[in-house]
Amino acid sequence: MRALVVDADEDVLVFAAEALNSFAPGFDVATARNLEEAVLWLDVFPPDVLLLDPAVCGGSIEKLSERIRADYRSRHCRIVAVSADPTWGGADAVLAKPLQLEPLLDTVRQLVGSSSPGLPVGQERLRRNPVTVL
Repeated sequence: MRALVVDADEDVLVFAAEALNSFAPGFDVATARNLEEAVLWLDVFPPDVLLLDPAVCGGSIEKLSERIRADYRSRHCRIVAVSADPTWGGADAVLAKPLQLEPLLDTVRQLVGSSSPGLPVGQERLRRNPVTVL
């Protein structure tokens, strides 16, 4: 399973990467500090889960969401906005900053359709129900 974490805050990048690495053995995590880095990663590392601070995208994640959903390699990707604003369009879930370990892991588990860590994407249908954790 692959995750891409996009945030300008180094502390958020480190925390989220470490948390996702603890989610399941073999969870590959890439990080990007800006939209340009994120787009480069999307071409070579199509993620299953994208954690994204909408501020990095100029406050709008709709265009990036459309790009991800249009690519056959990443159309299954679940997008989690990391923000205090629960109204971000294009996201499957919203997590409030500062990130907390349990809500982050619970949200990722819910979005990949399994309550058991380590279940690879594809063994269980991904769910399309938006989740908000504040």
